[in-house]
Amino acid sequence: MASINTHNGVFGDWAGLLSANKDKASLLPAAEPLRAALEGILVEGKVLKDRQDSLVGDKQRTTQELQAVIVRGKEAARRLRAIVKGSLGTDNEQLVQFNMAPRRKRGPRKAKVTPPAGTPPPAGTPNTPKTTA
Repeated sequence: MASINTHNGVFGDWAGLLSANKDKASLLPAAEPLRAALEGILVEGKVLKDRQDSLVGDKQRTTQELQAVIVRGKEAARRLRAIVKGSLGTDNEQLVQFNMAPRRKRGPRKAKVTPPAGTPPPAGTPNTPKTTA
């Protein structure tokens, strides 16, 4: 017989076993202590399963609340940074402390490096005329 793995399947199996045992209680007097123990375990298992289901719902609700707090926090941080930038100015280097880049002047452009005249281009360069002797 296949093994039952789901909680509801296990509980259903136990309930069926207890029901069958009650029907044949007169034939199985030695099974009475085990039947009583299994009844207690079934009740305890159902209580724990209900608690587990409740905790899943609580976890989902808590996750939704956390996401809402993060959205509100991002908006508050964005507004606070705007006030800081407006108060200190956009060029102030202290903006770095608030994780914002200050407006900086551009540095000088780098000149392109050209090879000195008379040096041959590297081998395998396209558009290089090949000479045949």
